[in-house]
Amino acid sequence: TVENLQNQTLTFGILGLSLSILGVPGIIFSSIAGNKASALKKLTGQITGKARVGYKLAKAGKIVSIILTVLWTLILPTLLSELLYSFDNPFEYFSF
Repeated sequence: TVENLQNQTLTFGILGLSLSILGVPGIIFSSIAGNKASALKKLTGQITGKARVGYKLAKAGKIVSIILTVLWTLILPTLLSELLYSFDNPFEYFSF
């Protein structure tokens, strides 16, 4: 099961970092990778090999995901309100 935990940690670490641009999914997959790494550390006493790489990817993915989640919560309402305003007043930005 050690090899299995190492592969799972690496897989979820890659997914966590890859999906970090979406915010919350990156946090979820990075947390799963961290839990797999903790289980491996309890089993063997250390995190080595693929699991170490996966754990580092998961840490990076979690940090990026948290930052982007905050940015999305600030930017998305502004973009949506601007989009809706442009539908209400389509010629606001043009001078005819």
